Amino acid sequence: MQGQNRSDYGKWEICALDMERNIFILNRWSWEEKIDMYCVLDCAKDEIITLPTDSYKLLDFWAYHDGWCYFDIHEDWSSGICRVVGISLEGEQKEIMTMTSSHNKIKEKYNYTESICRMEVVEDRIYIIFGGYFGSDSYFQGGSLITMKLDGSDYRAIECKEDAFVICKDGDRILVYFPYYWPQEDWSKEKKRYLMGVWDIETNTLFPSDFPRELVYEQQRHSILTYQERIIPKPLCLMKEDGINVYALEDSGRIVQVATNIDKAIIQREDKEINYSIDYEHLYYADGFLYFEVEFTVFEGARTFRRIQKDVYRMKLDEKFTELLYSY
Repeated sequence: MQGQNRSDYGKWEICALDMERNIFILNRWSWEEKIDMYCVLDCAKDEIITLPTDSYKLLDFWAYHDGWCYFDIHEDWSSGICRVVGISLEGEQKEIMTMTSSHNKIKEKYNYTESICRMEVVEDRIYIIFGGYFGSDSYFQGGSLITMKLDGSDYRAIECKEDAFVICKDGDRILVYFPYYWPQEDWSKEKKRYLMGVWDIETNTLFPSDFPRELVYEQQRHSILTYQERIIPKPLCLMKEDGINVYALEDSGRIVQVATNIDKAIIQREDKEINYSIDYEHLYYADGFLYFEVEFTVFEGARTFRRIQKDVYRMKLDEKFTELLYSY
């Protein structure tokens, strides 16, 4: 922390952090071997150990849990065949399942394939969204929300129309919240339309919920930074109501209001003649402060945005005092 005993390990991307084992999971592309390389950085021993992934041609890292890395393995990107494989820190390997879709039969005509869109591991189960994107804006075309135990047993699947979900715990129960369009006859009796479903994994039942679907989308859009994995509560999400408000979603599913009207606390740009957009990123809570970035962008056409400024703020929550740390 004093800037001494610096160690340089090269250009790696951090995939995961295990604070108990004091290790990082790192990734980089090898131009010499034309493969993705994954390794374990042991901070205590100050050494890098390569994970045995060289037998796989193409692979994507998706999740880390309790000493195991979970990958999506392909023979080629257009095959439409996805293999879920776990590799332990000691090099042990296990293939959990292989997935494909009947929709992949039309890929040659429409250039559409389905693959793993999201993966998460919680306790002894793995959760996967299997589907595809299509169109000029790459819209999600629907698919399946799948779960099974880490040994590949107890397979379950349910249809999903969106590529987002949140996993919460109610005591020993695992509840999966995800956008779900209930048929009109299911909600017209109560004069209330439910746009969220809750999947009770223990009983394998689905029931409606008024859980704010914006929180599910925001959790996916504002991904948790690697070093925030063990920050409680998590994650921090934005919701546009009367103003821009910040909420925290605890593991139990309880929604906690963190800050309100942060849009009124930031410094607006003086060039008001420019029609710019404002985005809030990298929300982070520590020691009574809410840290966040505010990015100003300008639309330049053809789905292209140009960043013109980014400000970094911190807000002391008990005093509602906002301080601009720096701009760039």
